[in-house]
Amino acid sequence: MSMADTHDGIKGTSLVVLAEQLEASIREAARGGKPLYEVEKDTFARLLAMGHAAVEQLLILQGDGDLGESVVTTEGRQLERSEEPVERPLRTVTPNCGPGLPARHAGRSRQFSELPATITI
Repeated sequence: MSMADTHDGIKGTSLVVLAEQLEASIREAARGGKPLYEVEKDTFARLLAMGHAAVEQLLILQGDGDLGESVVTTEGRQLERSEEPVERPLRTVTPNCGPGLPARHAGRSRQFSELPATITI
């Protein structure tokens, strides 16, 4: 089930709040004459936190991966829904992206190693 069409149920840090905090930190740095290297370091850390929050929201909005009894891939293969949700570790380019995610449904006719490097949803 996907929650992509609703803002209800989005948990985690608001991207708007993080952007407002970044803007406030830039204004404070300008007022206080903060050295550029400190502003860059703080800005990078804040942008990384925003990226983590964005990925977390995406995963929450995508839901549990239940696309119904079966689904046809872009390659034309039909996958059947697993009997029970399957827990798999989340592998991203941003380690420690957020708290553990709930188990998701998986297609049974493929081995994990066969999954493409990127998945279009």
